[in-house]
Amino acid sequence: MSQLIPMNPRRAAVVHPAPQEQWQHLDGPAVTLVPLDPRQFIGILRRHLLIALAIAGTVTALAVYIVHSTPPIYQANAAVRLTNARQELTSGLEDPTNRSSMPSVDPVLSQVEVLASRGVARAVVESLPILRVQTQDIPMTALRAVDIVPEPGVDTLRPRLLQLTFSRNGMLVRDSLRHVQRGTYGAPVALDGVRFTVDTQPAMESGTITVLPLEDAVTNLLGALQVKPRPNTDIIDVAYTGTNPWLAQRVANAVLQVYQASSLAAAQRQSRLRREFVGRQLLENDSLLVRARLALSAFRTHEQAYSAKEKFSSEQTGLANVETQRAQLEADRALYASVLSGLQQPPTENGDADLQARLSAPGVTPNPVVMALFQQMAAYEVKRDSLTAGQWGRSATDPDVARLASLLTSTRAKLVGTVGGVVHSLDSRIGSLAEFETRNTAVLGRLADQEAEEARLVEQEASYSQLGDQLREEYQKARLAEAAEVGPVEVLDLAALPRKPIGAGGMRKIVFGALLGLLLGGGGAFVVEYLNTSIRRREEMEAALQLPGLAVIPRFALRRGRLRRRNGKRKTRKPGVPSAPAVGDALITVSDLRSEAAEAYRQLRTKLLFSQLDRPMKTMAITSALPQDGKTTIAANLATTFAQQKMRVLLIDCDLRRPAQHTLFGVPREPGLTELLHEEPGTWVIQQTAVEGLSLISAGRPASEPSELLGSPRMRTVLATLSEMFDVVILDSPPVLAVTDAAILAAMVDGVLLAVRAGKTNRATAQLAMQQLIDVGARVIGGVLNDPDRKTTAHESYSYYRSYESAAQ
Repeated sequence: MSQLIPMNPRRAAVVHPAPQEQWQHLDGPAVTLVPLDPRQFIGILRRHLLIALAIAGTVTALAVYIVHSTPPIYQANAAVRLTNARQELTSGLEDPTNRSSMPSVDPVLSQVEVLASRGVARAVVESLPILRVQTQDIPMTALRAVDIVPEPGVDTLRPRLLQLTFSRNGMLVRDSLRHVQRGTYGAPVALDGVRFTVDTQPAMESGTITVLPLEDAVTNLLGALQVKPRPNTDIIDVAYTGTNPWLAQRVANAVLQVYQASSLAAAQRQSRLRREFVGRQLLENDSLLVRARLALSAFRTHEQAYSAKEKFSSEQTGLANVETQRAQLEADRALYASVLSGLQQPPTENGDADLQARLSAPGVTPNPVVMALFQQMAAYEVKRDSLTAGQWGRSATDPDVARLASLLTSTRAKLVGTVGGVVHSLDSRIGSLAEFETRNTAVLGRLADQEAEEARLVEQEASYSQLGDQLREEYQKARLAEAAEVGPVEVLDLAALPRKPIGAGGMRKIVFGALLGLLLGGGGAFVVEYLNTSIRRREEMEAALQLPGLAVIPRFALRRGRLRRRNGKRKTRKPGVPSAPAVGDALITVSDLRSEAAEAYRQLRTKLLFSQLDRPMKTMAITSALPQDGKTTIAANLATTFAQQKMRVLLIDCDLRRPAQHTLFGVPREPGLTELLHEEPGTWVIQQTAVEGLSLISAGRPASEPSELLGSPRMRTVLATLSEMFDVVILDSPPVLAVTDAAILAAMVDGVLLAVRAGKTNRATAQLAMQQLIDVGARVIGGVLNDPDRKTTAHESYSYYRSYESAAQ
C-alpha cells in the first residue's frame, strides 16, 4: 500500500517544514497583504452584511430625519460699494479713504468689520423686532406688525414666553406670569411688552412665541450674516441666511440701509465736530489777534516811532558816519601834529616844501589859512633867494634881505600858531565825536531791545492773522461737508427675494445620505474584517503557516431525511435513491456524495494519494490549534474517502479527553484505545463501521493520564503493528495548544494535517501550534481550511463543481 502514497514536489503536495530560525517571528501575528479582487470584496460584504446594512440604514434614516426636520434655508444677497462721492461733492474737503495713518490698513477690510459689527446688527434688530421673535408650532408668516414695546418692570435680559391658543372666535394669549389677554384676528394684541397681529386663524390649535433679549438676537443675526469683500474691488457682498425668504430679504436690505445711514451720520457727525472745533479755534485766534495788534500799537506809541527797526537802522547809520568822521579827524590831527612838529624844528632847505606836500596829499582836508601861510612863506623864500642868489647877490645884511627874513620869521610863527590851532580844533572835534559815539552806542543798545520786542509783536500779529485765514478756510470747508447729504457708501444691489433654498434638495440629500451610508457600511465591514486577525482564506493560511493549503472544506449541513444546500434551500431525496448508512450528520462523504463538501474531501484524498513523498506515509494525524476547529469531522470524512477508494483504512480516536468518533459512526466507546494501550487481554478494540473498508478504534474508557498513556512505548508498538495491518491509519488527535497529546502523537506518525477554521482560528494561535509541532520534529504535510461559517469568498473550484453538477442533473 505504501506504493499508493508517493511524494511529488507539486505546490499542493507536502513540503518539509522550514528551519527553526524561520519560525522565530511566530510570537506575534504575521499580517500578509494580498490583492483584493472583486470576489473577495463581495465576500467581505457578505460576511458582514448585517453590519454594512445597519450602518447604511442608520445613515440613510438620519439623512431622512434631517431633511424632514430641517426647514429650508434661504439666502438673500446684496452688495455695497465704497465710493468717493462725498469727497467729490465737497470738492475734496474730505478724504474718506485716509482714515488711518497706518499704511498697512486696508479700508475695505475695515468697512467689512464695521458691517459685521454688533452696532450695525443691533440697529438692524431694533428696526426689525421680528428678529427677536421665535415661534414654536406657529409659522412665522402668521405674525404681522411685530413690535417690542419696553415697559417698566419688564426684564429685558431674559426670554419672554407667550402661549397662544387659537379658536374660531379669537385667540388667547398668556405670558409667564399667567396674565391673559384676549384678541381677535386682524387686531393687534399687546402683552408683556410684545405687540403683534395675527390676521387669520392658523391651522394649529396652540403655539408658543419666544421673545429673545436684544443681545441674543444680535448674536443670532451675526451668526447668519456673511460679509465678504470682492477681490481687487471696493465692493462688499452681504448675505443673510434664514428659513423665511421674505425675512431674509428684509434683513439683508436692512443691513445695507443701516450701514449706509450710519456711515452718512458718522461722516456728518465728523464734519459737524470738525466745524465746531474749527469755529472755537477761530474765535480764540481772532481774540488773540486783536490783543496782538493792540500790543503792537501801544508799543509804537510809547516809543514814538512807527518802527523801532527803522529808528535803530538810522541811529546805526549815524553812528557809523560819526566813526568815519572821527577816524578822518584823527588822521588829519596826526598829520597837522606832524606838520607842527616839523615847523617847530629849525628850517631846512626843503623842509617847508615837504610839510606843504604832506598837507596837499589826497585824503587830507586842507586848511586854507595854513595853506595860504605856506604859500606866503614860499613866496618870501623865492624873493629872498632871488636877492641873494648869483654873482651879484645881496648879503644878509641887506635891508631888503633882512626885511624878507623878518617876514619869513613872522609868517612861520603865524603858521606854527595856526597849525597849533588847527591841531587843537581837531582835538576838540575828536573829543566831541567820541562823546557823541559813546552816547549813541548806549542808545543803540536800547534800540536793539525795542527792535526785538517790536519784531516779536509783529510776528505774533502776522501768525495770528495767517492762522485766522486758514481757520476761516477750514471752517467753510467743514460747513460745506456738513451740509452734504451723500455718504461714503453706495448701495450697489439690493437683495432680491430668494426663490429657492440654498444647498442640495431633499431628495439629493437622502440619496447622498444613502450613498454615504453604503460607503460607511462597506468601510465598517472592511474595518471589522481587517481588525479580525483570524485566518479566512487559503492564501492567508499559506502565508501565515508557510504550508500548502491542501483543501478548503465548504459549509454543509444534513438533517433527517433532507439535505441542505449551501444556499440554504432544501430538497427531498429522489425516489429510488438508496438511503445513506446510519452515520452522523457530519459524515457528508456518506450522507451526500454529490455535495461540494464531499468533493472537497475527495480532492484532499487525491492530493495525498498522488503526491510523491520522500518516504511512505501510512500513518497521519489530524489536529488543530484549538477545539471546535473541525479536526474530528475532517478526520472522519477523510478516512471515509480513503475507504471509498477500496483501501483498508483505520481511524483511531486519540482524543481521550473529548472523544467524538464513536458518536459519528454510531458505535460503542468501549472498548477502545485506552484498553488497547493498557494491554488488557482478550479485548478486541477494532470495530467495523457502516462504511465499507473503514475500521475504527474508539477512545475507550476515560484515562487518568492521557499524555503518559499516548506517549508510552506501547503506543509506538501499536501504531507500527496497525500500519502493517491497514493501508492507511488516521489519528484523530487532540488540539495542539489545549494539551500535549497532539505533540506526542505528531512525533510518532508519518505526517500531520493541521485543521484551521476560517474566521475563527487566529493567525498567532495557528503559528504557535505550528511552532510546537515543529519543535517536536513533526512532519506537517499541509493545512486544511475548514469553512462551516462561510468565511471565505469562494471555495476555489467547488463553485465550478456546483455549476457542473447542476448541469449534469
